[in-house]
Amino acid sequence: MPRPAPPVISITTALLLLFLLLTCSPHSPAVHAQYYRPKYSTFSTFVEGRGLFIGGGKASGETTIAETFMIDLSTNWTTSSPKYEQLMDGLPVLGSSNTISPDGKLWLTSYSNRFYAYNFEQKMWGTDPYVESSSGDGDIRDFGAVTDIENGLIYVPNAFPNYMMRINTAGPSYDKVAMPPQLNETESLSMAWSAHSQKIFLFGGLGESKTVQSWKVFSYSSTEGWIDLSTSMKGTVPAFRYDACFVPAYDGAKMVFFGGYSDLDVISGDISVLDVATLTWTKGPTAPKRASSACAASGDYFISWSGESDSDSGPVNSTLSYDLKASRWTTTYIAPPPSATRTPRSVPTSSPISPGSPSPNNPDNPVANSPSQVAVIVGGALGGVAVAIVAVGFLLFRVRRKRGQNSIKN
Repeated sequence: MPRPAPPVISITTALLLLFLLLTCSPHSPAVHAQYYRPKYSTFSTFVEGRGLFIGGGKASGETTIAETFMIDLSTNWTTSSPKYEQLMDGLPVLGSSNTISPDGKLWLTSYSNRFYAYNFEQKMWGTDPYVESSSGDGDIRDFGAVTDIENGLIYVPNAFPNYMMRINTAGPSYDKVAMPPQLNETESLSMAWSAHSQKIFLFGGLGESKTVQSWKVFSYSSTEGWIDLSTSMKGTVPAFRYDACFVPAYDGAKMVFFGGYSDLDVISGDISVLDVATLTWTKGPTAPKRASSACAASGDYFISWSGESDSDSGPVNSTLSYDLKASRWTTTYIAPPPSATRTPRSVPTSSPISPGSPSPNNPDNPVANSPSQVAVIVGGALGGVAVAIVAVGFLLFRVRRKRGQNSIKN
């Protein structure tokens, strides 16, 4: 009796396992206590009770990285083990102007003359620009951005020489608002939007001579325009700094000012809280020195992640938490109840944002050329090859098995 063909099921099984291995993505988001590389000069923004979103920056040396992630603000954690969620790698840039769209669906980040969008629902960066400046205006400068949720507007102070960029997200489109002469060419401003008073507050900054501009405190609203508040501040007014954290708390009824450079080589660990209604400052206890860190205020807590503690030592490996009610630094973060967080405004858009298709051959598109986009393309190609191999292996198995059965019958 002829010997039947040996079964090939072990080969097919091996190919199937190979397919599963290749197609299981290492980039799927998961909330955990995994540590991410400490960085400075990141671009970051936050949504109270939801997350502090962090991208770009430098971990060490001169290389700018595209690693993007979120510190989870919807759950409790300790500063030794904050909860993180990995996001799709995005823009490898330093300190880009960025903010959350009024409807809370997009994370908008500037690069060159464009804003790109990370779509929270689709968990992807869009490869098409959300909005871009005209050729006459040039690049959008990375001096910061804030969102007016009620009116569906985004403000980018000093985005262009002598002008603030005002983006109407219903378009999206933009126009320009003249900056006060005292703020022209001022970079590294600390800025925040107060929903409580419907104003932008700008504080400190670095002037053209690369010295700290101690007298620059301004507010802006669509009804009042620019107002110089330099002589209106009361209480223990903090020393003016640049590359500092300045974030709204309690819907903008308070503003938290922390860290930053008080001189080109001197970093501060001071924290102060501004009562917006009375323009009165209250100084808190000093913390470890920080500059160029990612910050948020959520519920009764202010959070600072990484940054620099010394201009020559590189990024700091720590997270700080400040209890705003108790006026003390602590080792815990307590998330606010969902009912205490602000609901984003629904903004109609005539140009819905879609992630689009990656364009790896476009050198002007930093999102399309990010490591995660390349990983998606390579993973897809390998997955396709694996599927073809499995299919061929299965067919060979069926043919050889049938031949074996026929040989036994004969």
